[in-house]
Amino acid sequence: MNANLENEGKIKIGQLCKKQPFTYGYRKITHLINLETEKTVNHKRVQQKLS
Repeated sequence: MNANLENEGKIKIGQLCKKQPFTYGYRKITHLINLETEKTVNHKRVQQKLS
């Protein structure tokens, strides 16, 4: 079940990166995810997914 959540996170980050016309860093992506979802996402988790 945890692997499912990991996959969803990668998909969400990928969708956000493709939707934006600019290249954003992990801080901006984290902020965008936190605005769109109910759950708060840690910036370290986003940084790990991006690398």
